Amino acid sequence: NFPENTLASFDSALTKGANGIEMDIQLHHEKLLIVHNTIFDEKEYPTLEQVLQSFKDKGRMEIEIKAFENDIIEPLRKCLAENKVNNLELTTSTLPLIPYIRAVFPNVSIGAIFQPGDFPAWMNEDILFRKIYGMMHLLDANIAHIGSLPRERITLSLVSKLHTSHMKVHTHIYKEEMENQMASYTYFSEIGVDQCTFDDINLLSMVR
Repeated sequence: NFPENTLASFDSALTKGANGIEMDIQLHHEKLLIVHNTIFDEKEYPTLEQVLQSFKDKGRMEIEIKAFENDIIEPLRKCLAENKVNNLELTTSTLPLIPYIRAVFPNVSIGAIFQPGDFPAWMNEDILFRKIYGMMHLLDANIAHIGSLPRERITLSLVSKLHTSHMKVHTHIYKEEMENQMASYTYFSEIGVDQCTFDDINLLSMVR
């Protein structure tokens, strides 16, 4: 209903019953800004501190770290030390950054966001599991974000193997025909996917 990564969008989602919000952070002129794109006007976006002060007690906070270097970690540590969040997950698609995050946040849930190119079509389910498990183990992450995989490749057996390896599974539902979104949500629920983000707030009322 509102532009992403804005106070209005977060307030709208939580007011309408979402049990958490996902946001993107970047370090810009010593400030942790909530913004997705690499090129932006800093005046248009709130800071992480503003978002946490407004919403940290209203649901799950999933913070995606958009960074290519580890200089973002210390400002993030300070911000989170000053703004305690009970239900927190730190994620990133910059996978080499994860060990640095883990070193500073030993007890926080950390999600590894995999990209489409990580899972070429030739990989069967056994190889798919081995790669996800191996990467997660090397990174010391515990939530595998595999929303880049087509729905048919996220199977009950794959999810079960990851659960047996003490890992959670996260996927994503993109905005399309509501019937297709609902079908994806039902399928992911039935095979035991642990958590799911989505872009269309209207899906929430359908689910409920």
